[in-house]
Amino acid sequence: MRTPKWKYISNLHPEYVYTTHIDQYVRNIDDSGRYFPSWRRSTDPAAQQIVNSYYRRPAEELYDLEADPAERNNLAADSRYKTVLQSLRRKLKVWRTKQGDTRPVEGTPHFQEGPIDGKVD
Repeated sequence: MRTPKWKYISNLHPEYVYTTHIDQYVRNIDDSGRYFPSWRRSTDPAAQQIVNSYYRRPAEELYDLEADPAERNNLAADSRYKTVLQSLRRKLKVWRTKQGDTRPVEGTPHFQEGPIDGKVD
């Protein structure tokens, strides 16, 4: 859910590892996805932070797009933004209901333990 100032994300299954073509499928088609395994192996704390924040998503995310356009500071757990969070949560629920979005998350999840793709790289 997005407004000009706020972005709210509800991650329906935060216990699952988040994946997309970036780390799963692109490298099977061409070489454009090769950089991601190197980031996973990296001992550089900055690279590890990027990888961890990509794979592990909290249940809720709230960003102030004016103060934090790069969406680095999740405000969802900050009590100062409780009213904003509740409002956007309600708006998302209404929107999902209107869209008929009541289906569960599909597919086989990767839980947040062990290798993401089963490979050591």
